[in-house]
Amino acid sequence: MTSTKISVITATFNALPWLRRAIDSMLAQTRAEWEMLICPDDGEDYRWMSEIDPRLRIVSTLDQHTGAGAARNRGLAVASGTCVAVLDDDDTLPPNFVDVALRMAEQCEFFTVPTRYVTENGETVRIVGAGHTELDITRFAGELGSLHAVGRRERYMQWRSCFAQDVLWTGQPFVDIFEP
Repeated sequence: MTSTKISVITATFNALPWLRRAIDSMLAQTRAEWEMLICPDDGEDYRWMSEIDPRLRIVSTLDQHTGAGAARNRGLAVASGTCVAVLDDDDTLPPNFVDVALRMAEQCEFFTVPTRYVTENGETVRIVGAGHTELDITRFAGELGSLHAVGRRERYMQWRSCFAQDVLWTGQPFVDIFEP
């Protein structure tokens, strides 16, 4: 098996149907150099998911209801990839995400990628950040959605418990990975 190059951290709380779609988007990646760290915060047993694919790792804890930031920090503590990304349990990534992220990680310490919002049927509602070659804080605020940072593991910052804790503003290059 190829060594892990990117660790995708997913905090989850009572979102099994959505989480399965997030997992499926990882399984559909065009490159195999990834691990997905599933970090439950609801006290449920997710260990069975590691049988789906060995790259799915469950970061279990006795702690519950600690918040998404604390759950992500548990994943960050065990991440083995050269870079780290976040995938919310109710989001999906395009099939070329790992490929683009690994190429960008060679050039930048941190960068952001668009987020696609979909309905339960998989229809796209909107893509936050699509079509931009760069995104400053003013344009980011106007997008009204999450843009997640991808960065080198050794420099990745821990999350704090606060409003909008899934968003990390880096001020670094923005890469549009969705096809027009």
